[in-house]
Amino acid sequence: MRLEGLRRVDVPEINRDAFREAIINAFCHRNYYEYAEVQIAVFKDRVEIRSPGGLYGGLTIEQIKKEQVSKRRNEIIANMFHEVHFVEKWGRGIGLILSREPDTDFKEVGEIFITMFPRKGIKKTAPETRAKKYSEKVGERWSEKWS
Repeated sequence: MRLEGLRRVDVPEINRDAFREAIINAFCHRNYYEYAEVQIAVFKDRVEIRSPGGLYGGLTIEQIKKEQVSKRRNEIIANMFHEVHFVEKWGRGIGLILSREPDTDFKEVGEIFITMFPRKGIKKTAPETRAKKYSEKVGERWSEKWS
């Protein structure tokens, strides 16, 4: 959000084009034989789009990021998305995401492909740091209650 005079203007945390492309990719490239759904997970420091099926056809994360190649797992769905103008060109989705949101990261966990958008203005803390802060808080409250 930002203010322009007396008006509040909402500014999306994640670029709309990048987010749209990630959602379309998740549905277009997912494995429909997997009994799972595309998920959007919102965390304190990031937003993840999780797509069942992982990368297709031996592609690696490095290849899709640097070479912007695409292999279509679902030919019929990909063609339908192209017909209704959800997809403009093959192999441009990851490039579009990274051009609009350069800090976006990708990973595979088992058979799930995850697109991770860091949340702006949120410091990323390591799990060890979060655990330490939590245990310190619990210790403080314990001391207050039982002292």
